[in-house]
Amino acid sequence: MTSPPTALLTVNASNPNFSMGLVQPEAVLDGWPIRLSWGWNQLPVRPGRHRLRVQARAPLRAFGSADLILDAHPGQRVVVYYASPYVASFVWSQPGAIGFAPVQSSGRAAALVSRLVPAGIALLMMLVIGILVIVATVSQ
Repeated sequence: MTSPPTALLTVNASNPNFSMGLVQPEAVLDGWPIRLSWGWNQLPVRPGRHRLRVQARAPLRAFGSADLILDAHPGQRVVVYYASPYVASFVWSQPGAIGFAPVQSSGRAAALVSRLVPAGIALLMMLVIGILVIVATVSQ
């Protein structure tokens, strides 16, 4: 008795964040959850049409979901690329990116703003404190 022919689904999951292992990718293939790791993942699948959802899982919630319908033929290797978003918060999250060619993470501008605004506020506070110190020493 021979085993039915299979296809191979290869998922390349990339993460632009420095999450120190707290965030892990996960997939749902045709309703079945699958644990992934960052980088290349090999998943044997039956030939046919499949629905794939990939997302990133933080300790408290999932974010960056991206969906793709794919067709796998016997003996075929289907390569899928996923990129989690730059920014994830408890209020909102950018979607992840998924496709058959390398994809870019979404939310790069939001990540830049979320890092520059606090730095700008801190710099402005130091400037105001410096001016107040100068005014206080001159007025004495």
